[in-house]
Amino acid sequence: YAAAEALEKSERFERRKQQLPPKTGEPWTEDEDRKLLSGFDAGRGLPDLAAAHQRTQTGVRARLGKYGRLAA
Repeated sequence: YAAAEALEKSERFERRKQQLPPKTGEPWTEDEDRKLLSGFDAGRGLPDLAAAHQRTQTGVRARLGKYGRLAA
């Protein structure tokens, strides 16, 4: 029973991972940070920035919070 439960958990994790943007969990580069901040300063919204950077909106919000642009 424990093995089947572990397998189901692993499968759920893989399905969830496939639904996330490609760069989720990857480190941000300096170039990405510059582009993110300039896009935000130009008035682009979170959904647009998240799509452009292939990240989640939560990840973008956290990154902007790191640089004092948003409360994380």
